Amino acid sequence: MQNTFSRSFRLDATTEKKFYFVPEQSKDALHYNVHINNDPELKKFVLTKGEGQWKIKEQQIKLPEWVYTLQPQFHEKIEESLDSRK
Repeated sequence: MQNTFSRSFRLDATTEKKFYFVPEQSKDALHYNVHINNDPELKKFVLTKGEGQWKIKEQQIKLPEWVYTLQPQFHEKIEESLDSRK
């Protein structure tokens, strides 16, 4: 099982947010529950891998657009974490 890890991402010149990536292995696949530290607007979402990329899983609660702009960076950090465990 992969370990939980955290990374900070810069949204703009003044805003940085810290994300916690918590892996969960189901019988079908690995996914990540992502928690955001100290964010009143959004608390968590799920990342799944499809078509070779880690993407935000569609959910009932509408996510702010800025979260989607970070998807390529989420993918990169998850892959780095997975590679470091090999």
